[in-house]
Amino acid sequence: MSVKASDRDIATLRLWQQKAYSDLGGVNPDQSVTLAGYNLFSELVGNLSLAACFHLYIKKTLPSPQVERLLSAIVTATVYPDIRIWPNRAVAFCASAGTGNAAGVASGMLGMEGLMFGGDCVAECFRFLRDLKVAELNGMSLESQIAKAKAEKLKIPGFGRPIVKGDERLKPILKVAEEVGLAEGSFLSFGRKVEMVLDKEFGIRFNVAAMIACLLGDMGYSYTEVRAFGTLFPMISFLGIFHEHSRPDAKPVFPLAISDIEYIEESVS
Repeated sequence: MSVKASDRDIATLRLWQQKAYSDLGGVNPDQSVTLAGYNLFSELVGNLSLAACFHLYIKKTLPSPQVERLLSAIVTATVYPDIRIWPNRAVAFCASAGTGNAAGVASGMLGMEGLMFGGDCVAECFRFLRDLKVAELNGMSLESQIAKAKAEKLKIPGFGRPIVKGDERLKPILKVAEEVGLAEGSFLSFGRKVEMVLDKEFGIRFNVAAMIACLLGDMGYSYTEVRAFGTLFPMISFLGIFHEHSRPDAKPVFPLAISDIEYIEESVS
């Protein structure tokens, strides 16, 4: 037997009902969707690339054609399919183990949280460079700041690579940045200045995280917006890798073979 809600019940519900605020947009059911002041269906569908759509969601404004092209270039140049890459390996392993799409992709996203690889590396490099610039404006030289980081053995995100020397992603991204007139910004110029000091002290130069951090900075991105972008670009490869390694004929993907592990025991005195 159904019980009709009383006026008192409804009044109590309204009293506790939450109110949310958004300047991003909302839905008018059965009619339209508003996104950052645009009509999603009549103005945006069919007119935006994935990179431009992301920019609109984060910045709440449409990117210029130059920014849109450079963002697309960064995404394309950084989505690698190789399952030896740490987060990709986690995605492939989950797929071969039979997990669902969301769990598999989430495992890869968890691998992007460190300073060695991925979106957080880009964001932390952005913050590192920004803090260096602020300190320099306050009278602390770059050399003394880097010497302090060296003495404290701090990890420096965005510079150097743990396995290979150089970074093959820099040239194609920089080529597009030059073509669209976004390779001469103040953030990138400062990053190159820092690179010279780090190369002298540590023998490390730009990797792609530093390049992306600098270019996004020159596009007007904030630290939190850089972090959001760093979450976007790996997901494309994750979805492809998950799909490939969840096929019926796919082989199990194990991170290590038994023979790859050497157990070390402390000697008992």
